[in-house]
Amino acid sequence: MNDISDVKALFTELEQLKNEIKLTNKKLKSLRIRSNTIEEQVIEIIKARNLNGFKYKGKTIELKEKTTHRRKKNTDKQNDVKSYLSQLGVNNVSEAFNELQKIQKGSVHIKSSLKF
Repeated sequence: MNDISDVKALFTELEQLKNEIKLTNKKLKSLRIRSNTIEEQVIEIIKARNLNGFKYKGKTIELKEKTTHRRKKNTDKQNDVKSYLSQLGVNNVSEAFNELQKIQKGSVHIKSSLKF
């Protein structure tokens, strides 16, 4: 496996795999969107009929409420942390924030990768 022809064959396979992954991700995205749409429609119907749930094909489908958190934008996170640091009485908020960012990162290690 040291010939240039071997590398070319591997690279061709790699390109094919990357293309297949892209296509699969597009398909999955549309499937997730459709799944979420159907789920929202079922929830609306259950709520409109004041049901707690129902049975279908031997499965019990229940409506449950749960809390979720939306993701904050990075700028919002930074502003919130800096605001909190200033409330704690930190003098140089920007420097303290940068140090926190450095601390949260893992250790550095080198990994080889291909660039296309």
